[in-house]
Amino acid sequence: MSDSTFFVEVVRDDVDGYTNRVQDEEAGASKFVDNAIRELDGRLVNLATFEELAPGQVPPRPTFVKLGQLPAGRTAQWTGVLLLGGSNTAAQMFRDEESA
Repeated sequence: MSDSTFFVEVVRDDVDGYTNRVQDEEAGASKFVDNAIRELDGRLVNLATFEELAPGQVPPRPTFVKLGQLPAGRTAQWTGVLLLGGSNTAAQMFRDEESA
């Protein structure tokens, strides 16, 4: 892992909450790279990996959906497992093409 990556604990109940948390983090000049479910202080949590970007740079807006619910015409930028509301959930993420 390079010096330009960092982890953020993300605890949410649904994909909309996870999406909002990732969007908030990316607004600070970083980009979502991956998610892993890990034990932290005796409990399971999402540890999202982010890559630092140049100051002021914001990637296209991410949206997470449950696996199989990717909107027509969208390409998955990430596929994996999220811990949502205490359950493992297969999910995908796509990015808005309009934002930059």
